[in-house]
Amino acid sequence: MDQPDPTQAASLGDLAWCLRHLRTLADTPTYRELERRTIHAEGMLPGTDLRRIPLKRATIADVLAGQAFPRKAFLLTFAEACGVDLQADHRWEQAWDRLAARYQVQPAPGGQVREHLAAAAQTADPDETGWDRARAEPAPWVLSDFLEAAETASGSADSLLGRLARREIGRVTSFMRQLPPGGEITYDGEDREWLLGLAQEVQHSIEAISLSMMDVMAHGVHGGLWRSDLGVRYLELQRQAIDRGVSIRRVFVFDDEDRARDEVSLRIVQTQRDVGIDVRILDFQLIPEWLRGMIFEYVLFDEEISYELTPGTAFNYNRCGPISFRTSLVPTPSRVKDMKVRFDQLWAAADPEGQIGGGSGVDGPSTPL
Repeated sequence: MDQPDPTQAASLGDLAWCLRHLRTLADTPTYRELERRTIHAEGMLPGTDLRRIPLKRATIADVLAGQAFPRKAFLLTFAEACGVDLQADHRWEQAWDRLAARYQVQPAPGGQVREHLAAAAQTADPDETGWDRARAEPAPWVLSDFLEAAETASGSADSLLGRLARREIGRVTSFMRQLPPGGEITYDGEDREWLLGLAQEVQHSIEAISLSMMDVMAHGVHGGLWRSDLGVRYLELQRQAIDRGVSIRRVFVFDDEDRARDEVSLRIVQTQRDVGIDVRILDFQLIPEWLRGMIFEYVLFDEEISYELTPGTAFNYNRCGPISFRTSLVPTPSRVKDMKVRFDQLWAAADPEGQIGGGSGVDGPSTPL
């Protein structure tokens, strides 16, 4: 069988055909095998200034189907994995350079912010996110829109807005680098965008433990999150999630019976029930001593991600003391399972009628949490 000639590729579809043909000549390794071969890829690609990168199965599928234009490092790593001697054969790199002018956004002359964003976007490796599997458009067009908007808005890299753009792309890059399966993503402080984004993307269920005292400490007023702008937006997104079939359960844990019965708390609970959230109230005193120190604010989204907000103080700490927060996104299956067990225990102990003090309590530590 003749070797494919990528220099003849005039379109994304032609390039995809050449890559499929190259894979066939390499005895048709499975996507999983190509991923395995390159999972620990390191070092420079011969004859280039690019580093080898891991090949992800989902991205391989999109590229070979002609649905996404690959990054240069991806294309050359794939070619090398299929037996191409990159030191001697520069056709694949030349083909990419020629087609990139058509299928990939290039930095505009003098566009310093655009150059910075383009470099950071490549470093971030969107293959890791799995976004290409959930979007109708291939990743290059999404990045294209982003870069165009950033260039228009920022003007100059030396402007205040330009410096802010660099900071934001750095934050997104850091987030994306932590995305490989099993990784925990953390943020020192209270988060806003993760919470709202997850509420928009959730498909099946939201299960939350909400602590009244944490609301007081975090936001400075009784009612806390739910009386803030963030709380209003979050509640509206939950209403929209319910409209598309998402089931939402929330346990409010109160440390003070009077607080649970006051007008503000009752109004918050009723507002949530009015939008369709299944709410229960739990008296902190009903939680056994062995579990109290492990209670903190968290939300389970689709039983896939545990969104955790942990304070720098214990639940029953002096409320006037200083407080710091750490936000974590934890996709680890074992952790999510443990948090689900903990939620179910607290849900069973909470009063379904919404009256504080009426629950049956939580069973002892038969299941370690």
